[in-house]
Amino acid sequence: MLALSSLRRRRVLGSMVTLALLLPLTASADTLRLFNGSPQGTWRPMAEQFKKVIEAATKDEVVIEPGAGLSNVIAVHTGKGELAMVVSAPLITGLQGAPPFREKQTNVQLLATLFYQPGYVMTFDPKIAKISDLKGKRVSVMPKGYAAEAMNQLVLKVAGMSYDTIGEQFLGEVESADAMRDNHLDAIMAMGDTNYSIAIDLASTGRLKFVSLDKDIIDALQKANAGLYPYTFKAGSYPGLTSDYTTYMASVMLVARTDLPEAKAKQITKAMIDALPDMQKTLNSFKGMTKEDMAKDMGVPFHPGALAYFREAGLRK
Repeated sequence: MLALSSLRRRRVLGSMVTLALLLPLTASADTLRLFNGSPQGTWRPMAEQFKKVIEAATKDEVVIEPGAGLSNVIAVHTGKGELAMVVSAPLITGLQGAPPFREKQTNVQLLATLFYQPGYVMTFDPKIAKISDLKGKRVSVMPKGYAAEAMNQLVLKVAGMSYDTIGEQFLGEVESADAMRDNHLDAIMAMGDTNYSIAIDLASTGRLKFVSLDKDIIDALQKANAGLYPYTFKAGSYPGLTSDYTTYMASVMLVARTDLPEAKAKQITKAMIDALPDMQKTLNSFKGMTKEDMAKDMGVPFHPGALAYFREAGLRK
């Protein structure tokens, strides 16, 4: 009986091994953590769409993590996340290891440029005509950790100002709009896309004024950070905008850790480029973007996987 039982066990085990060898091999799914903005922020709907695109292409699970343009750089560098949306200017600052970063953020590489994000200075006060008029005023500069907050500090600095000269408030986007509507704020300094929902909402009051930055300030911003560029909104871009509005612009990018496998990075980059037409239908930020824009050299090192795809697609040499 013992011999028979042992024989049966060997036969069953042999059958199981044979079956295992005959079954098709399937790749195990990974979890990719995508650092985004706040749950109520303007980046969250984008992250939800990116999640669908990346999951469909990679068969991995994408988990959206709350963050901000500046802190997301640190999250990827330190390994808290594999992917993140970041803003070009603080990313370049991070790569250099300049303040507010404590070390060079060397574990972050570019997959693709997503869209352009101009700076905004907005007010209901007709007496605020230039940046220096913000002295002594209650100004929302966005929460700490936001790329916009870091950029607002830089704008004030090149204008010869600082938080010592304004009444800074670290409010979120929606909170800032509500506070200005209720007369608890004099102005908002922010960054948003070229069809910024907060600006559209405030412009609907018929009272919104956009405060242009002088050329010398924009030139100083470019000199201070290679990730910043001049940008002009033409008259009529927003309700009530009767003349051109001059400001600066940064780029919003999708980045990955340097140790993300090259094949995976290539897969994600291709999926994002292929999804551009669909994203343009639902996300205003992507309207006007081209595949060439998404592959543009913005002074940030490309992930080898992204660069391999762009070269195969004829988008980079």
